[in-house]
Amino acid sequence: ATQPNVENRIFRVMGPDYLSGPEMAARFSQGLGREITWRALTPREFGDQVGAVMGPEAGDGLAANYTFMGQHHDKIMPKHDMSAVLEQLPVTLTSLDAWVRAHAFAFAPVGVSPKA
Repeated sequence: ATQPNVENRIFRVMGPDYLSGPEMAARFSQGLGREITWRALTPREFGDQVGAVMGPEAGDGLAANYTFMGQHHDKIMPKHDMSAVLEQLPVTLTSLDAWVRAHAFAFAPVGVSPKA
């Protein structure tokens, strides 16, 4: 079914929780039933890893982008109250751990092939 009065509108959306990195790891642990730990990378470390696969230009671009995002995080990704959006788009938000459980096949441990 379609929702009236939402055509050509832009909605700022986020999930039901505003999670830190360690909190996301805890939710992944819950969803997968195994321990997941959070390890932060600096933008340069991430850029170097991507650059090794996609070329130094891609790595440098991502490093610069993530550096900027880190410096302006509160303006780029602020916590957002979804109540007004949910009044206009009545959907059920999915928690991260529920989403991970539903997609657990995509998160096989390193060295283990996902079951078909």
